[in-house]
Amino acid sequence: MDSDWLQKGLAIARQCLFDARARLAALDSHPESLSSQWDEDLTALTDGSSSAADLDDARAAVKRAPLILVGDFATSAAPKELASEALSLQPGATLALTLPDTTHAKLLTAFLEGQISPAQLFADGLLAERIPRFAWRPYVGLLKSAARLGCAVELVEPDSTEPLATRHEAALRRIAELSLTGPVVALLGELRVSDLALTRLPRSLRKRTVRLLGDAPGPYFDAIAAGGDGTGTALLAPRTWSVQRQPPLTRILGFINWCESDEESFDGPLLEKRFRTYAQTIRKHFDLPPGRSGRLTVFAPGDPRYLAAASGYFDEAQMEHLATGQRNGESRYLPEADIAYLGQPASSHVAEEAAHSVRTLAGGAGVGRSTEDQFWSIAIQEMAAYLGSKVVEPQRRPPTLPLNVKREELDQEALAHLYGYQMAEKLWNRRHRDDVRNLMKTLFLQDLVEPGVAKELYFRSLSCVADRRR
Repeated sequence: MDSDWLQKGLAIARQCLFDARARLAALDSHPESLSSQWDEDLTALTDGSSSAADLDDARAAVKRAPLILVGDFATSAAPKELASEALSLQPGATLALTLPDTTHAKLLTAFLEGQISPAQLFADGLLAERIPRFAWRPYVGLLKSAARLGCAVELVEPDSTEPLATRHEAALRRIAELSLTGPVVALLGELRVSDLALTRLPRSLRKRTVRLLGDAPGPYFDAIAAGGDGTGTALLAPRTWSVQRQPPLTRILGFINWCESDEESFDGPLLEKRFRTYAQTIRKHFDLPPGRSGRLTVFAPGDPRYLAAASGYFDEAQMEHLATGQRNGESRYLPEADIAYLGQPASSHVAEEAAHSVRTLAGGAGVGRSTEDQFWSIAIQEMAAYLGSKVVEPQRRPPTLPLNVKREELDQEALAHLYGYQMAEKLWNRRHRDDVRNLMKTLFLQDLVEPGVAKELYFRSLSCVADRRR
């Protein structure tokens, strides 16, 4: 593993994490100073030093603890799974959830008693507001575990119209009260499992409390710098563990993506599965020959191992270009290294890179030698990639040139992308015609190495989309 490029990847990933935290804070329409303090505490805890640990040690501590605080982040299933496991290790424990105690208590009771289905449970608008759709399945799984184990479920946060600090203190006070009568597993927001939260608990309880986090950033960076994949169990502080199952940047950037565009997010393994499924869908749509199974590696957003894996195939200038792209959240398929890097979890990004891989396997990755041939080759490749993404996301729209930017101000690669996207959109709008369908298949199959081939294919596309009434 090339340590220099791994360290550069780590630096980029940490900057992405910093930017993600800032963007998450900006999404809060009612920021409070207390939130900033919690964020500082959380950063110190999860980004700080850690040591590899055995998950069995955490389980043993959970069995003896009167209170288990489990860190929750909407786009990560890990904390819900940790909470389910903690319940199984603590027979008779109460599951505490920080959701506003309005109509939800009756709904939860009805669900736990088998009177209503998960769909009916989450049909409540207020509850749906608190739990994004893509997080429902982990929550349902957690509630099913509670029902199977006969655990009581209590909502410990007052109405959401109360100030954040008031809700926080009320939740901790209620959790402390519950722990006097039996063990409590509390699924809380990540900020609320910081050291600040512990200071609000009675000292006698605080000394015996266990904290479980999912996918803290610090251990992930430490593990991959040591040559690992970032997974495993890490000890963050006394009686505080993080179980590493998903790169944190995938989770955080996925959450931001959902907030901004209402897209669901996927972790690394699911992204790879989605990538391969999209590639198969695109091949079938354009009636292309089956692709080889290959050993394609798919990297999720923010994964610094991407640069380390690519470093053996590209020179210094090319690596700087890839590093800049990663920093900007760009997705790339690298046929030389058989690597796909997904800079965002959005379906259109995954589908576009899957289409790039399909075109490479069907028509080759080669381009002409001249500057002109390279320009038109890029345009054709982007046409095929965009068309592939339209198969998956038909509602996608091509980028347009900003009003304050002139075409001559774009570099050649960006201009070729623009030409390809806009031409592909015109072809897609005429996809019912036989000549256009045949041409779109050719865009995937045509080798672009021979001089003039790519340009001829682009102008053939131009003829197909021309208005025949003239």
